Amino acid sequence: MQKNIEKTAKDINNYKRKTIFYKSARQGFSEILKFLKNKYNEYTLLLPAYIGYSPNEGSGIYDPIIENNISHYFYYMDENINIDINDYKNKLLKAKGQVVVLLVHYFGYVDPKIEEVVKIARDNNAIILEDCAHALYTDYIDRNCGDYSDVSIYSLHKMLPYKDGGMVRINNLEVIQLDQTDNYYNILEYDLRKIAEKRKKNTILIEQELKGVQGIKILRKTTVYKNQTPQTYPILILNADKNEFYHKLNAKGFGVVSLYHTMIKDLQKEEYNIANNLGSKILNLPVHQDCDEVALKEMCKEIKILLGEENERK
Repeated sequence: MQKNIEKTAKDINNYKRKTIFYKSARQGFSEILKFLKNKYNEYTLLLPAYIGYSPNEGSGIYDPIIENNISHYFYYMDENINIDINDYKNKLLKAKGQVVVLLVHYFGYVDPKIEEVVKIARDNNAIILEDCAHALYTDYIDRNCGDYSDVSIYSLHKMLPYKDGGMVRINNLEVIQLDQTDNYYNILEYDLRKIAEKRKKNTILIEQELKGVQGIKILRKTTVYKNQTPQTYPILILNADKNEFYHKLNAKGFGVVSLYHTMIKDLQKEEYNIANNLGSKILNLPVHQDCDEVALKEMCKEIKILLGEENERK
């Protein structure tokens, strides 16, 4: 029987991925956890051992896990905040019931071993959640994440000038189904591609300004993490007081943050020394679309002054 070809597309579900908006990413994450808890009699969540909190905001990742009483394990991260593959695999194999893996794209960057990480999960029938809170552009513009998972989660206010906003995209409706909400954020009102280009340009500028500077470690070199758009640019302050850097730079008007300066209490243990050590040294430099090139250079100059390097060069 001959099949007709319509003049325009009619199938509203063809290539459609259900997208749901929330007031925050943590709210969306909580709804995912609730659904999975109701669906499976027993399930275990695996999440990275690098999760921070603040006295004012708590933890966007960990609070929903505790509030929903979810059984969970932490898998180790290495000194570069990338996944310890061996520990990750061991924890996954030991987990009981349905295994759910949370992958976090820290600062908007994807783990160099993401393909292996995903394969291990899929080979063991694990459900995959991607925390793309920092990776809106790395997904929608660079196409380097977001599609590894059954569900991906986004924090819109961290990437666009919104007061709030979270988004959940369901990539696999056989795994999870969530109800629509009354929330809506028109992210297409912004030129996401140009914003991504601006953020990448700002990142390259910072790399050039801090190239060869002693006393810091660049965590996400663009030569390694190619075609990815950062939320912030992470460096480690190696031989000085990171907190002093933080306060002095902010006092000068340079909006730096620290992701994350304090680990959640469950990670404040000797076995997670790597995470706690990183938290004591990490400083995240702004690269967002509002950043001015001159101001970024001044910020880098101030970092070198605080390290004593600028004086040595004079």
